[in-house]
Amino acid sequence: MANTMLAEHEGDPAFDIQYAVAAIETFHLEEGVFALERVLLVDPNNQLARLELARAYYQQRKFDQATAMFNAVKAKNPPPRVVTRIDRYLALIEQRRVNRFTRVQGFVELYAGYDSNVNSAPGSQLTRVVLSDDALGRGDSFMALKAGADVEHRYAEDRSLIFETRLDIRYYDTEEEQDNSNLTLKAGHRWYEGKNQYQFNVVRQDYRLDEEGYRDLMGISFDWNRQLSKRSLLRSYLAVNDLKYVSSEWRDSRQYSLGSNYLYAGDGNWKPVYVLGGFIGNEKPDEPGTLADGDVDRNFYGVSLGVQMTPLQDLTFMPSLVYQVSEYAGEHWIYNLKRKDKYAALNLNVNWRFKPDWSLLATYSYADADSNIELNEFRREQINFGLRRDFK
Repeated sequence: MANTMLAEHEGDPAFDIQYAVAAIETFHLEEGVFALERVLLVDPNNQLARLELARAYYQQRKFDQATAMFNAVKAKNPPPRVVTRIDRYLALIEQRRVNRFTRVQGFVELYAGYDSNVNSAPGSQLTRVVLSDDALGRGDSFMALKAGADVEHRYAEDRSLIFETRLDIRYYDTEEEQDNSNLTLKAGHRWYEGKNQYQFNVVRQDYRLDEEGYRDLMGISFDWNRQLSKRSLLRSYLAVNDLKYVSSEWRDSRQYSLGSNYLYAGDGNWKPVYVLGGFIGNEKPDEPGTLADGDVDRNFYGVSLGVQMTPLQDLTFMPSLVYQVSEYAGEHWIYNLKRKDKYAALNLNVNWRFKPDWSLLATYSYADADSNIELNEFRREQINFGLRRDFK
């Protein structure tokens, strides 16, 4: 609302202070700082502007400037409630400087749903290969559990150690052989430089099928986030992963991927956040061979598009689309063709936070895998409803 009046009232200290407070509260920090500095040029003794500017500096992690500004306001003998507020910020600054900042949070989600194609298989018989009924696509209902925990230890003003764990378990009603679990552990180091946030990660993942080891992953990744403006953010990553299969060693490979996502916060009552992304990658088998060259060795690339909307204060809705192409290096041992897959997916997610730490979740997804080799074509729909509990 303040943005609509900026052209007419910019430069008026009374307006600039209100505009700056609104900007800081909505994390448009640079705009808020600029407005407050403009006020102090006109009215250097405006203590409210100094106090809000100190708070903005704190949010920007400019602790030296924040401390100086807070102390300047405190020296003017403000009311006791203001002194209490200043002392609280000064204590937080000192806490971060002396290596005492640790944040722990986690969540648990329970789901019930239906999967139309639990084994991602063709829905009907093929022309060149005859499949058993068990090898065709099958549907089943399921129960699922997801849980996670995040720990951030900020040991310096702009340095943190990151530890994350995720557990995803799914149990099918009748297709027990498709029961699966996925445990992921990640440790990282995060640091800031100006508008940039960097993070280096080490990842370990264990995927199990029917309670037996199926695939292990070890990887490293580098993330780079840059604040482009008060409304836009760029998130990029580079990852290298080693994949090891317990009973299909010919599929063992190393995968490289590079991607980026552009986020933009739009206008409107629904507070839309648009996300546009793209990625490229390569996967190389550890041991080249007829099977590995035709079904593992590949280049892949794709795009994603989504928007998060908030039609009500505690209700978010996010539709998204993903499209990926995979081109394989070798000829398939049955079809004598170089495999090329095109994968498209639609995802719809709804989250209703009906209490501060409780949410109801609903998800629908539709995937269509098209390929020049009919063995790899399938369609899959999933729908589930869940309950989430957050811990802080």
